[in-house]
Amino acid sequence: MITSGGWRRPRPDPRLADVTLWRLMQHTGGWDRDASLDQLWADHTISAALDAPLPIGHADIMRYATARKLDFTPGFRYAYSNYGYLLLGRIIAKVSGMSYESYVRQRILAPAGITRMLLGRSASEQAFAAEVGYVSQYTRKSVLDDDGATVPYPYGGFNMANQDANGGWLGSAVDLVKWGFAFDKAGPVLNATSIGRVFAKPEIGVGSGGSWYGLGWNVRANNAGGLNTWHTGSMPGTFGFLARIQHGVSYCALFNRRQEGDAPSFGSIDPILGTATNGVSSWPTTDLTSRYF
Repeated sequence: MITSGGWRRPRPDPRLADVTLWRLMQHTGGWDRDASLDQLWADHTISAALDAPLPIGHADIMRYATARKLDFTPGFRYAYSNYGYLLLGRIIAKVSGMSYESYVRQRILAPAGITRMLLGRSASEQAFAAEVGYVSQYTRKSVLDDDGATVPYPYGGFNMANQDANGGWLGSAVDLVKWGFAFDKAGPVLNATSIGRVFAKPEIGVGSGGSWYGLGWNVRANNAGGLNTWHTGSMPGTFGFLARIQHGVSYCALFNRRQEGDAPSFGSIDPILGTATNGVSSWPTTDLTSRYF
């Protein structure tokens, strides 16, 4: 046992040495939130374990996570891991010498022509002028301080600041579709080799449904001889879906709530949007994105 302040930390799992950037990006790093817990949504648990006051930060989460056994051997299987992407964000900051947000906005989004996206906040109901309000029927004990107050789940029931690299960005549907353009062909953000690596099959191969997880994208071969790539994501008060499908079509839908209770899943928007795109016989030949920025 290693003593650190008032907390006795077990020796790290030696398999952490086998956690690579590729495995973090492909969610094969060894953490399984269904087998143990999602470290990004366990503020009270981590605060109590470390005897650390709320709000906890990235360093607290990493200290807690690295003191526990991995859920599986890295590279052995896929398990979606928010914590793996938290680590990726910290690596970007460390290597670049910039904050994670500054690096992404300056070096990734700006070259793609995206200027409005930024990281979200937790405390206020409408942190930015263009930001919508978020809706949820659920409440939680605040993770932003130790007062024990009950708050609407989207407003203090989780710490948005800790979610940065795994889902903390604010943006419009147009912003996200334009981000998808960066993967259509070589450009200022990615070269052809990088794009090929993004969609390459992982070491664990293709899933039983014929799809696989690349680097931040779900991937499946389509009938046009190319690849369909997509991603969904949700938090209390929000749901998003972005897809790039055959014939160069991309679409995105964002909601200020997510499925709760017996309500239908917002993921059902996918086939509806797919059917709508198939019904378009003639697409504009000019770039209309500037009209919506």
